[in-house]
Amino acid sequence: MAGRLIQAKCQVLHACMHDVRLTFDGEKVHGLTPETFGNLYIGQQLTVFGRYNGHVPATLTLSAKISGQPRAWQCAVTLPERDTDHPEIERLWALASIEERMAKIRDDGETAALRDEIVRLGTEFSLVSDYTSMVVLDDETLEGEGLQRRNLQRVQSERAAQQQRAAAPVQSRRVDNGSTFQHRSSPGLGSGPVGPLFVLLAGWLARRKRGPAS
Repeated sequence: MAGRLIQAKCQVLHACMHDVRLTFDGEKVHGLTPETFGNLYIGQQLTVFGRYNGHVPATLTLSAKISGQPRAWQCAVTLPERDTDHPEIERLWALASIEERMAKIRDDGETAALRDEIVRLGTEFSLVSDYTSMVVLDDETLEGEGLQRRNLQRVQSERAAQQQRAAAPVQSRRVDNGSTFQHRSSPGLGSGPVGPLFVLLAGWLARRKRGPAS
């Protein structure tokens, strides 16, 4: 709970990034999830999945407003034509896409398009959702129905890649080489002014931790 209080304090004391947008110039990037990002607070991480065509150099631009002023950061990247080091990423993308569509259904109601897309993603990437499930079948039934063992092949590929990464030296996946933020360190939580409400909450937490006096 103390961590939550510190996080809430930082969100109040520090300006957040509003209307965050992520764009790619030079690459045909599609299927970004989440589609919209909203606001980002200090210390919060933005994780985005997507798909792309081609492998030419591209420029990634993150834009937002801070205290009403527009800001933008750019980073040059070269997306590989094919990368088999992390085959599990495609299923993470599919899972994130399913979760985003499920959120839309919870907020706005079910539509045929959303339901069909969830079923397609769940079936293609062997993922369980509210609209898809897995059934264990023997080899004879699989052969009789003409079904492929795609899930088994995918799991074997993911495990093989995991073993190769474990045996290889650690590689840096950072692509901006520190140029985007001029080698500045990540922002910390900071102290900032401490209000009376935070002092009372901190004292209450310390008292709970000590327990009743004997």
